[in-house]
Amino acid sequence: MLKYTRALGLVIITLLVLTLAPGTATAGASILTVESLSWLKEPYFTDFNPPAVDQSSPMTLSMGGTTRTFSNLTVCEAVVAQSQSYFDASDPNTLVLGNDYYEIGVSKINGALTYILDKATGEHVSAGSRYGCLWGGVFEAASQPNDYVGGCSYERDYPDREFTWEWRPVDNRLALRYIANPEHYAEVNVWVDITLSTEQWFDMRLFLENKSGYIVERVLFPSDLLFRKADMQELLLPVMPGVVLEPGIFDVRENYSHTIRYPGWPGVFADYQALESAKGRFAMYTLHKPDEIISTWLGPIEDSEHPGSFYLYHTFSPGIPDNGLWDSPMVRVHIGEPYPQTLMAYRAHNHFAEFLDLRAKAGARYAQLVRSPLIKADTDKPSSAYEALLPQIPAPAILHWVSFWQYGFDENYPDLLPPKPQFGTTTEMLELFKMANDAGFLNMPYTNPTWWDDEASTFAGLSPTDVAVLDRNGNALYECYTGSANPPPCTPENAARDSAFNAGLPAYQWLHGGYVVSPHVDAVQQRLAQLMQQMTVDIPSNLVFEDQVGARAMDFDYNPNAPHVAAYHQGWLEHTRVYSTNLLMTETGYDRLAETETGFHGSYLLGRVADQATTD
Repeated sequence: MLKYTRALGLVIITLLVLTLAPGTATAGASILTVESLSWLKEPYFTDFNPPAVDQSSPMTLSMGGTTRTFSNLTVCEAVVAQSQSYFDASDPNTLVLGNDYYEIGVSKINGALTYILDKATGEHVSAGSRYGCLWGGVFEAASQPNDYVGGCSYERDYPDREFTWEWRPVDNRLALRYIANPEHYAEVNVWVDITLSTEQWFDMRLFLENKSGYIVERVLFPSDLLFRKADMQELLLPVMPGVVLEPGIFDVRENYSHTIRYPGWPGVFADYQALESAKGRFAMYTLHKPDEIISTWLGPIEDSEHPGSFYLYHTFSPGIPDNGLWDSPMVRVHIGEPYPQTLMAYRAHNHFAEFLDLRAKAGARYAQLVRSPLIKADTDKPSSAYEALLPQIPAPAILHWVSFWQYGFDENYPDLLPPKPQFGTTTEMLELFKMANDAGFLNMPYTNPTWWDDEASTFAGLSPTDVAVLDRNGNALYECYTGSANPPPCTPENAARDSAFNAGLPAYQWLHGGYVVSPHVDAVQQRLAQLMQQMTVDIPSNLVFEDQVGARAMDFDYNPNAPHVAAYHQGWLEHTRVYSTNLLMTETGYDRLAETETGFHGSYLLGRVADQATTD
């Protein structure tokens, strides 16, 4: 049970300060450095002409002193000898590859995974790719009659969409190729690499060339791996602070599907999911690129067409334009390892251990910060009221100043100064902050850099389409929040402060509206630089809270200032890199933001127990 205590405009709540401290990686942990396709050195999206594969040039493999020759057109007769990793193409329908810990079956027909074997149990922990699709591509909505193409659309010796494979023993890599006939309406060419390690994991990576004439908005990869419901013991999802689904959820809910989007609300902090079953252990996560944060949907979905089964959804949202090439992040799959080991591997292989820890970020403030509870400081009373109040509150503590700007919460962003008259002047607010510091408190004002009120002075003379996130049709993203149970439609007219709906209501029940701004627009960056100057120099705060930076769930931003349509989250990460020395905190948060943030606020569980809260 949570207990909220209200007294003289203060609400005491709990603050979780989250950081990823440096540590020692597990033995043997390393990031794969071999380029999957050495000829792919292009930027994020580009036109390219991949070299033709020489099918007549066979590869050689030494097995037990005997040299054998094979290509994707000939069959290897035996398992590779004298090695932890092996490859066997002797079965007419299935390629078999693995090591001492796992084994993978790959279809010779279309490259689908046919099973994943956990050698610790000797059982198939996964039944492989649903519908025989290793990957899938989804085109922009309503752009064409058939909006999907996938690995199951290609087959060996199929002239319109041909599948071929090649084993490359020099780096234990199975190269899969999906090449479309240029006359086909959906000309999508795909290359997939499956690379073995000598440890308990293997890697998968996809390259997609889009020649379809449409945008490929989403890429399912790996697509829909199947698991048996009856075997499942636990399923771990990365929703803050971490959610484990137990077998009972499959019994009490008719439809137990639960997909979430990384990063964003309700606190999805990692592109990681794992399960333990009677058949073995499975974990899957992304090795992130340093300059790219791709919105990703993940989670379990009940498979009504395969009774007794569910599949793990894992879908990137790269928004690949026509004539564009996208190379996916590496997806690493662990077999036979418990959660703590795979979580530490996710941390180590993504270089999160290299982030500054909280002590290094906070510097001289560290000892004070870690001893400080968070106190929400409402500003409905004059600033002078705190002269009598602060001596009654034990220090140290973080004073989280909210609603000090004109018109109150969820209004007037990003224009926070001067404060509202009932609180005081800018000079009086400055003196209050100094008094709080002298008494041992840390000051952290609220800001929201992501969502701007169209009635704020900053918006005068600006066009929403110049600064806002745009959809594919060029429409600015307008968003509303309200405490009312029956609000009208979200429009600038209904959300105006003097609208018919808002008139006569207390401010917390208003319909509050504003535009979601793009972090890549110069005007946005310049105004946020002014705001940070106001909050750290004009009013010298010790920390700055930036609402929604860590909580927004966004797939695409078609604003022309964005370097590509999937760059929204990367833009806000770059913003926090600029201002990280101001000791930033944000709502919920996710792994990549641990590089720049001092604290994450909130939890999925916090909302679930709100009805149990008591008020004194």
